[in-house]
Amino acid sequence: MAMLIYFSGMFFFWREAQFTKKDRSSVFDMFVFSGVASVVWGRISYIMANWKEFSELIWSIYPYEKYGEEVHFFRLLPWRFFRLWDGEFLFTGMLVAFVIVLFVAVVFLKKWRWREMMSSTIVASQAMFSMILITYGALIDLPAIVYQGITLFLIIFAYYVLSTLARMLLPDKHILLQTVNYYLAGIVTATSVGYVSYIFLTADVTPQDKNNIYAFAIGGLVMIIYFIIDIKRLEVSIETSSVRPVSVATNQPIRSDLLKERVFGEKSKPAKQNE
Repeated sequence: MAMLIYFSGMFFFWREAQFTKKDRSSVFDMFVFSGVASVVWGRISYIMANWKEFSELIWSIYPYEKYGEEVHFFRLLPWRFFRLWDGEFLFTGMLVAFVIVLFVAVVFLKKWRWREMMSSTIVASQAMFSMILITYGALIDLPAIVYQGITLFLIIFAYYVLSTLARMLLPDKHILLQTVNYYLAGIVTATSVGYVSYIFLTADVTPQDKNNIYAFAIGGLVMIIYFIIDIKRLEVSIETSSVRPVSVATNQPIRSDLLKERVFGEKSKPAKQNE
């Protein structure tokens, strides 16, 4: 199930990123890098949240214990930290690490436009997190968590429906389509980040969960602000490029007829020749 969720997130990320015409290999590399970071911090968060359980274990230089004919692996420290196959992760830690690491990689490492990649980051992370909530809630038989996951998934699904309709209805109006997609990206980011923050900050969760969600909420706010700044830069660049410069050669007399032609698009009428 974990692999299904991971590859589903990869599909969501790739589908959104393909509209930006980014190199496919770079897109997948960033997703994998962020995925590894989410696993690492998700594990560390779990250890921090359950340190009492880990602190009671003894330390050993060997990764195994042998009692008669029985051999047990990775039950003592520090080897217990690396027993990842037990699925002992803090899901909030995985979420915040994935989003923040991907944001840093896009903006500061790849130096891509955040306005182009924010929807990919948020949609992929929230889609995976919604599937995690649904699966976890079903496993521990808590319908409330399942409903929360379904609600989060419906937010992402609504974004997909609206963005697909926009691309179908506005195939030739590139500037208008771009504007609509930017608005949709901002709305889905604010809505999903706000919803996830609300359900965890009002629930009875571990202090480490709350710390992760605080970091996620602050990171989401920074992303939205950076997104708005990036759009403003785009508007300024469009306005600047729309102004046609008038060039006049230096050390040359300025002819009024050429000046009119370059500035106003008017051509002077040729003078009549004397018969």
